[in-house]
Amino acid sequence: MEMTLKSIRLDGGQLEAYKQPCDPAALISGVAMRQLELTPERRIEVHIAPDTPASLVTDPLLAEQILTNLVSNAIKYSPTNEPVHIITRTEPERIAIGVHDRGIGISEEEQPRVFSRFFRSKTSRNISGIGLGLNISQRLAILLGGLLSFQSRQGVGSTFTLHLPLKE
Repeated sequence: MEMTLKSIRLDGGQLEAYKQPCDPAALISGVAMRQLELTPERRIEVHIAPDTPASLVTDPLLAEQILTNLVSNAIKYSPTNEPVHIITRTEPERIAIGVHDRGIGISEEEQPRVFSRFFRSKTSRNISGIGLGLNISQRLAILLGGLLSFQSRQGVGSTFTLHLPLKE
């Protein structure tokens, strides 16, 4: 229900970003800790690159929602014995936060539709969801002046990366 409401608010231009300086390492650690509270049997490994800036200007609540969705998906679509990795890297004028899993992956033919509203991969039929999370996450990333990208191979896993500008 919350995802549907957020989608409607995005469609209507009723969602705004309230940008402020925030610590990306703290943001990522908070997302990982909250996910581990929900799924304590899982492992999440956080790798903050040494050159990760101490601050970026973004809406921390919206960035957190994007990362929470990516980490939740990685947990949901990967084997319980495989850790999920959250990895940062610095790009020119941006920070990239990647969420990597060794899960079911997405077939090449389905990849062009991965950010489409209500898209569900054939391999995810037995996993709960309605197909709004990635669509909303992509739209939130754009609202923040960033983008969401991914690489995936069916049967190998996926990496979804949130690219955010370091400055407003």
